[in-house]
Amino acid sequence: MIVETLVPAVCRRLGQSCAVAIPGECDSLTGGDMLVEAALVDQSPLTRSSRSNAATWIDVFDEIREVFALTGEAKQRGFAPQHFSFNAAQGGRCRACRGTGTLRHDMQFLADVSLTCPECAGARYRREILEVKYRGRTIADVLAMSAAEAATFFRNHPKLQGRLHLLKQMGLEYVVLGQPTDTLSGGEAQRLKLASRLTTSRGPTLIVCDEPTVGLHPADVSRLLACFHELLAIGHSIVVIDNSPELRQAADHVIDLSKSGLQNDTSSGLR
Repeated sequence: MIVETLVPAVCRRLGQSCAVAIPGECDSLTGGDMLVEAALVDQSPLTRSSRSNAATWIDVFDEIREVFALTGEAKQRGFAPQHFSFNAAQGGRCRACRGTGTLRHDMQFLADVSLTCPECAGARYRREILEVKYRGRTIADVLAMSAAEAATFFRNHPKLQGRLHLLKQMGLEYVVLGQPTDTLSGGEAQRLKLASRLTTSRGPTLIVCDEPTVGLHPADVSRLLACFHELLAIGHSIVVIDNSPELRQAADHVIDLSKSGLQNDTSSGLR
């Protein structure tokens, strides 16, 4: 009901596209005059592209590339931030694998086989780019760090630390910055979407979360609640579809779809 009816109805009112393929019927919709967008945060894949990673999704890769471009070695060689991108054709990506770190071989009637690129050894960059180091690490070394390791490594960069801290709040401190987003589990993808909402939102947003606690350890549920409260504090509204007792206890309003019918309850916390 929420995903198929409420989300499309809000999207129509705001004039934005909606990912729901077959929207349900909605005769009228009241409230939400302050909203600027709606977002469905479910466990669907973030993207099918292997070039998208955790660092790009929470918008820290641009600043990391800026850090490397400001090093003395980079300035001496005339390297700009784009040279530290493995996506830009005019950048410093490996020419053999085009920045993917692997070479895909067509096996015709069998599944394709991906092998580590022999030119860059999976590092994605050309040799001269990897000769530039910040605090003794290359850009490839940084992309191989977990979010927790990177937060410590960039301790003198508050903006980077703040965004990497979001991953820790989501219980994703173990995620490697350069890990392709198409390799994340559904739950990991969902929490990464929430983290990006804290960094890239255009204004008050209706965020609909579909079963965000599935597969989470109780400690991670507490972290998720803390993130919800941060989203509320900056003006967003949250609707959660979940059976978690912790979320039910924290919610301002609870709608229970039980065998006995629709029941409405109120508490405090999420709204």
